[in-house]
Amino acid sequence: MIRCVLMLIVGIVIFPKSTIAQQHQYGNMYLFYDAAGGNYYNIDQEITPLQLAKGTYWALTFGFNEIADGGYIGIQTGYNNANSGMLIFSIWNATVAAKGDANSYVVDFDGEGVGKSCRISIPIKVNHTYRLRIWQMESNSSGTYWGAWIKDKTIGKEYFLGKIKTNQQTTLSSDVLNFVEYYGGATPCDQVPKSRAQFNAIQFNCDDPTSECEDAYTAYKYKFAECITGTCALNDAYSEVIFGGN
Repeated sequence: MIRCVLMLIVGIVIFPKSTIAQQHQYGNMYLFYDAAGGNYYNIDQEITPLQLAKGTYWALTFGFNEIADGGYIGIQTGYNNANSGMLIFSIWNATVAAKGDANSYVVDFDGEGVGKSCRISIPIKVNHTYRLRIWQMESNSSGTYWGAWIKDKTIGKEYFLGKIKTNQQTTLSSDVLNFVEYYGGATPCDQVPKSRAQFNAIQFNCDDPTSECEDAYTAYKYKFAECITGTCALNDAYSEVIFGGN
């Protein structure tokens, strides 16, 4: 999902960089974290959409200590409808996955790398807080299953997206970041739909049911892709991102 396409394509003609300001597709921004190194079994983060927009994805990416591949988990609105949505959990280059809840499903993804993805289609609600959770499950010499849950804390409902297996034993690393992406149809930069969301601290090795965590980090810097407007306020407990719009 993390890609910024900065070209204007009409038919087979690709215009030079001077035309970048005229069109933007797959626009994104990033929140960066300076987390301490470790061998983690769990990552948690809460994201609260404060203003919805169509074709918008709010996500957390994570890495592993033992392999170069990583994954991502997040919530997104529909391509053409901000009132529809999906929960997504993916790991690059994975070849084995299993669905979670009855309404979850597994797909192979490509286009920005390949791998396995577990998904649930549900409407995303404004002002609802969604807790993203990655947790180590079965692990042996053939690989490690990582489970993913997203809980709508506002209504107290948790969704088990499924589990995906890495091709060798793995632990979670401190290589984490957030991104916001507009993945909808090609549109001028000043017409990328405006969204707003709050990103709480990323937490490692949280103990249920106490919710006490070994480490917690808030973003220390951010970057918007070329041509996308927006603002970001970095606070001690959370970051608030306004993405797109005029």
